[in-house]
Amino acid sequence: MLSLEFLNRNGTKILTGKLSAKKEGKYAPVEGMKLTFSYVSGEERKTIGNEETGSNGKAMIEIPQEIMASGGNKGSYSFESSFEGSVNYKPSSASVDIKNASMKLNFFRKDTDKQVISKVWETGKNGDSIPVNDLKIQFYVPRTFSLLKVGEGTLAAGATSIDFPVTLPGDSAGMLDRSAFTGMVSLYVCDLYCFQNQISR
Repeated sequence: MLSLEFLNRNGTKILTGKLSAKKEGKYAPVEGMKLTFSYVSGEERKTIGNEETGSNGKAMIEIPQEIMASGGNKGSYSFESSFEGSVNYKPSSASVDIKNASMKLNFFRKDTDKQVISKVWETGKNGDSIPVNDLKIQFYVPRTFSLLKVGEGTLAAGATSIDFPVTLPGDSAGMLDRSAFTGMVSLYVCDLYCFQNQISR
């Protein structure tokens, strides 16, 4: 079985294919197999490259910038990963579709009320901005070796918010740089949108 996911990691667009096979009633990763990654636009198919699966059954490849800059098919991009099969495993394929979207973070304060507001919109077929709904947004702040989750919300009319986490540690003066605050899409839905983050100061 082959699955395909999309991830936007700090502006780098990555496709991850995972190959697994059923062994003794459970799915286990398959190592050392070649996966082919392709960009599909209408009837046209362009091979991005080939990568070999690791011990976790995964193979990753970066999407070339020229593909994302092409505008896709009316703002939508289709990708496919395929496995030709081997002596022990049957051929398999998987696909994923993504759309361009933008995210903006605002910091709101009124009296003692402090909030972080996230607004998300996708680009329509005519270039217009369309608010995104029913998408879970998770809020994080970076720490030394990982990200610290500080809240989450679901978009309604293109926006969601959380109370500002007043317990966050700041610098030596106790200040928190707002530019360090980031918004991330839940991993459950991050394969649908390709985000460009903006932070309002």
